[in-house]
Amino acid sequence: MNYCDKKCGCGASCGLAVFVGILFGIAVGVLFAFGLVPNIALAAWAALAIGIVALALLFAAALASGANMCGVLGKCVRQHAVCLLVGIIGTIISAIIIISITIVVASLIVQIFVAILAFFFAFMLTELINLIICLACESRLRE
Repeated sequence: MNYCDKKCGCGASCGLAVFVGILFGIAVGVLFAFGLVPNIALAAWAALAIGIVALALLFAAALASGANMCGVLGKCVRQHAVCLLVGIIGTIISAIIIISITIVVASLIVQIFVAILAFFFAFMLTELINLIICLACESRLRE
C-alpha cells in the first residue's frame, strides 16, 4: 500500500471551523454591543497582522510542498488550503474595514463588522490548528 493511499483521519473539515467561528462571532458581537470589548481597533490591527503572517506562511507552505505533493506537507496543505485561504482573506478584508471606519459602539453596522471580523479570525485560527494537527498526524503515520 502506497503512503499516498493512507488516511490519517485526524484532520477536521471546514465544518468545525465554521461552527467555532459562528460561536466566537456571536459572542464578540454581543459583548461589543454591550460595550464590554474596549479598544477593538487594536484587536483589528492584531488580526490584520496575524492574517498577513498566515497568508505568507500558507504561500511558503504551498511553494515548499509543490515538489512533492505526496509528502506530508503537500497532503495537509492540499486538504486545508481552501478553508484556510477563505479565513485569511476574510480576516484581512474585515480588519481593513474595521480599521478604516469610525468605531461607535451604538452603530449597528459597526457591531456587524466586528462580529464578522471575529468570525473570520476564529475561522482562520481553527483552520491553522487543523493544519498543524494534520501535519502532526500525517508525519506520525509516515513513520
